[in-house]
Amino acid sequence: MGPPEGVSRLEWLRHRRWLGKISRGAERRGPWWAEILSGVALSYPGCCYVEVGVALGSTINVVAPCCREVHGCDVSEAHALPRGARFWHMNSDDFFARYDGAAPQLVFIDGGHTYDQVKRDYENAARILAPGGTIALHATSGRQRYDSRPGRRAADTPEVSRP
Repeated sequence: MGPPEGVSRLEWLRHRRWLGKISRGAERRGPWWAEILSGVALSYPGCCYVEVGVALGSTINVVAPCCREVHGCDVSEAHALPRGARFWHMNSDDFFARYDGAAPQLVFIDGGHTYDQVKRDYENAARILAPGGTIALHATSGRQRYDSRPGRRAADTPEVSRP
C-alpha cells in the first residue's frame, strides 16, 4: 500500500511512523492528550521532550518513545518512568534554573496549577525552548476553582502554543 494521491511518500511515511508509535492498547495509551503530544513530538526529528508535573507518568510514558531525549520534573517521587528518561525531583522553578539538557522542541506543563505558577513555567519554558518548538499547557484543573478568577485563564484541557 502506498500513499494516497496528492500525498508525498515522505509525508505518508511520517504519518505511518506516528500511527505505529501510538497504535497500542487502551491500557498503554494514557490520557487523550498524550496521543496528540506524541504526534507533535514525532514532527521534530530527534525531539527533546520536557514534562513539568510528571505525577504518575501516564503522559511521559506515552510521549517518551517518540523522543530521543526526555526530561521529567516533579516535586513528588517518580512512578514508573520510561527507560532513559532523566527525572528531576524538584520544583519547576529550580528545574528550569538547573536544566542542562538539549533545547527542547516540546515542553508539556502540567505542574503547579495556579495562574502565577503556570505563567512562570511558561516563561521559563519559552527561555529554553528550541527555535520553532512547542509548549503545551494542561494549565489548571476544574477541581481548583480558586484559580478561575476574573482575568485569569482556566482550562481543563491542554492548550498548545508556539511562542
